[in-house]
Amino acid sequence: MVVSISSCPTEIIQMIAVAADPTDLANLRLVSKQWCAVSSRLFGLANLRHPRFIILPYSLQGLVDLTAHPMFGPCVESVNIGSYRLKKHLVNTQPHLDINHANAAALKQFRFEQTGSHLNLLAQAFANLRDHGVMPMLGAFEDIVHLAPDNEVVRRGYGYDELYGPIDVLKCGNTQVAQTLVSLIEASLNSDHAPSGVSVDVKWDPNDREAVSLHSGLYSLLYNLSIQNCGCLKSPKDLTVTLTSGKDKIRNKHHLEIRNKNSHLRLIRVSIEEYEDSIFPQLEPGIFGPLFDACYHGQFHQITLSDCEIDRSVFGLLKTHARSLRHLTLHQIVFHDYEPDDAVDLFLVLRDDLALYTIDFERFAFSNKHSALEMFREDHGYQPFFGCGQVVALLSGLIRWVQIQNTKLRRFEDDEVHEHNGHDDGNDDGEHYDYEYEGEDEWEDEGASGDDDRDHRDYEQSND
Repeated sequence: MVVSISSCPTEIIQMIAVAADPTDLANLRLVSKQWCAVSSRLFGLANLRHPRFIILPYSLQGLVDLTAHPMFGPCVESVNIGSYRLKKHLVNTQPHLDINHANAAALKQFRFEQTGSHLNLLAQAFANLRDHGVMPMLGAFEDIVHLAPDNEVVRRGYGYDELYGPIDVLKCGNTQVAQTLVSLIEASLNSDHAPSGVSVDVKWDPNDREAVSLHSGLYSLLYNLSIQNCGCLKSPKDLTVTLTSGKDKIRNKHHLEIRNKNSHLRLIRVSIEEYEDSIFPQLEPGIFGPLFDACYHGQFHQITLSDCEIDRSVFGLLKTHARSLRHLTLHQIVFHDYEPDDAVDLFLVLRDDLALYTIDFERFAFSNKHSALEMFREDHGYQPFFGCGQVVALLSGLIRWVQIQNTKLRRFEDDEVHEHNGHDDGNDDGEHYDYEYEGEDEWEDEGASGDDDRDHRDYEQSND
């Protein structure tokens, strides 16, 4: 006997909806009232957590309607507004003159913003989120990421085509990130609802040494939001600077995130190097603005470096937080050791200058002109180490292992000097060594603390 899926218990239907591809949730909502009720919240969480809008009555009214929705409103985690505005010289205030689409769009946007109507709609949206108990992030993003005449990426907020249509926004508009962020903050204050934090998402050209500093007023605005007069980091707001480059949707996002709730600094696809030969943006003031200073002024309890390229320059960042740093995460890291003992020095800093409770590794590699030393490879999976004793034992083992590899490399270099006869010996690409994780028995022999389980529980509680 064939049984309809819709006749299954609600719990089964919920399991099916949870397992469904996010792109199919919109269609599931159309099947029946039962499927709509089950899949609507999942659809909202998959598609409406970080919606984008522009300065336009049609767009911001959509934001108000979204935040007022009883099912979708609570799903909204951030409100992001496009920073582009049509240039003022396109505004035609003389109706008797012929106007084109660009003139009409510029006039509509200009009047809407100049009268403050956009603040009223934003404040109404924030009031709706307040009623849902949601403290959103306030975000300003550049609508266009443009790196070359034939390489343009347009990020269309809701209502983008309604306003701009065939207009070349890059030619007819300009970006106003700071002004957009100020409007969001003002509207939030008008609604008497404090945001959880502030974020900016701007374009970045790998050939450029600047990003935040290119935008008028943005550096000073972020400074006032992040740094106190005494030089300390303000709290408890979260701050994020995202740099977007090119069309590669996997690796074109570079983040500096400060999460004040749990005192957490996250750097994703960022270069912390003295030499500027990385495809990632350098951690410096011209690129990340005052959040660069915040990295060194704050006392972070947890630091995460993910998909970053680093060298000895990272030592200063880590030592700055020696008193407070307890949890360190290193994922997909390439450490450039320009001197033979740089790798050893890194682990000495982690072991002797810091007091880590936990350290997490996943794909960590050393790279120089002679060799590649890879440890905690992808096939090893995610490997956390809990408890001060286990962390110290791990780092001591890594120091010894790197010293052994350095000795092998020096012997290899000496042999190469003495035996080199001018022909290609096949070693141009250098040597490659892997560090194999030995398992828990090694840590017992190294004197791991009996309080590891307690430290593990404390760590989990600190991240709740």
